[in-house]
Amino acid sequence: MRAPKAGARITKLDAEEDARAENRQLIATIAALREALEDARAETGAVRRDLRSEVEGELVELRSTVGALREALEQSRAAERAAVERAVASSADEISQLKATVQALRDRIEGLGQDHREEVQRLNARAHAEAAQLQAAARALRDELEHAKLRAEAQRQDALAKANEEIRDLRATCQILRDQLDVVRGGAR
Repeated sequence: MRAPKAGARITKLDAEEDARAENRQLIATIAALREALEDARAETGAVRRDLRSEVEGELVELRSTVGALREALEQSRAAERAAVERAVASSADEISQLKATVQALRDRIEGLGQDHREEVQRLNARAHAEAAQLQAAARALRDELEHAKLRAEAQRQDALAKANEEIRDLRATCQILRDQLDVVRGGAR
């Protein structure tokens, strides 16, 4: 058998050295890629935490806004109820006073007796006119109370519509934020 040439031995050693160098380079590249992957995972986790924190903050703010709107609506309803109750109580007091006045006038007329018949008739006619005016005033007060109730209901409906509109806007904003979060999550993958 022939002995290998010295040049062939050097080429084989060079090839082995090149293979070792390439192997070291591949190992270094794999290590660098692993490190980059870990960095990307850490960065993705940080971005997710930041986004989650931001979204949770906005949700807390939205819940606070919804709570404030609900409280304002309840206060408005309570104020409307109180105003209506005051108006009804005031009307009832006035009607009671008017009835008492009419009754007092009738009692006084009856007490004057036969000698003062003309005077009694004149007073009676005046009492009836006053009672008619009082009844007209009572009707006007009832009408005014009814109008106040209608205005209060319209205001309540308007406030409720505004609250519902804001709730719809808040829901739409939440949906947009969810969609953006999904996009970010999709991009992070």
